[in-house]
Amino acid sequence: MGDLADLVASFDVEPVGPGRFRAKTLDAAGRDVVEGAQILAQSIVAACKNQPDKAAKSAHMIFARAATVQSDLELELDTTHAGRSFGSATVTARQGEKLCGRGLVLLERDTPDLIRHGARMPLVPGPDASPPFELGVSGRELRIVGGAYTPDPEAVGPPELHVWLRYREAPPEPYLRQALVADFTGRFSIATAMRPHQGIGEGMAHRSLSTGVLAITVSYHDPVPVDGWLLYAHESTHAGRGRAYSRAQVFSEDGRLVASFTQESMIRPLAEAAKGMGTASAL
Repeated sequence: MGDLADLVASFDVEPVGPGRFRAKTLDAAGRDVVEGAQILAQSIVAACKNQPDKAAKSAHMIFARAATVQSDLELELDTTHAGRSFGSATVTARQGEKLCGRGLVLLERDTPDLIRHGARMPLVPGPDASPPFELGVSGRELRIVGGAYTPDPEAVGPPELHVWLRYREAPPEPYLRQALVADFTGRFSIATAMRPHQGIGEGMAHRSLSTGVLAITVSYHDPVPVDGWLLYAHESTHAGRGRAYSRAQVFSEDGRLVASFTQESMIRPLAEAAKGMGTASAL
């Protein structure tokens, strides 16, 4: 997928008209499918650029059809509200005539604390005690707590995964930092849901299993320090009827909760005619 600079550049969507933005697509590990989390990240940036006096507080997006990496996306914004304190917008992602996804972004001006509390970071080994894992982006460093992630269908464990993540540098724009957090919401949730089930693993995805992200909701609680280590604490609370639900909390290395997200995904047998690496029609 290239370098961190390529990833950040893809998030920095280009205005092409009132409420319209062009978004670059990135290769998703050799598959002709744009990752849903990338579209979510780009939608957040578009909404922030459209109301530059505010920052994203939450975003929810449903991925109706898979997008191809062969052409750019067009993001269309419909401003619902642009007040002094809060703003909101609907974002529609298209490729030509094809509607690929639609989401809602809530924005807010920063406000001082009246009250404050936050979830405690799980007591897990730190990044120095966790083995590295490579996901194909230079400038992005990953460590898996306990080496718990494997695509092996025979490996079994509880429905949780803890992943440390660090970037080479933080982009100066707050919305691009938020985009980096949003982009990583799609990486390990399906694997987390598969862990308790022997004979089911990510190594089977797009070969004998049809998997895909259906919807993601992300909430930002505090400014995101993406130039330091972040802990993504994933938990899958339900799987059944061909779907899985996972949630995660994102902590700074000093234990501060900076974001939370949920993901709804599809895990089903792959039709015989579709076996092999997935295409843009996978969903």
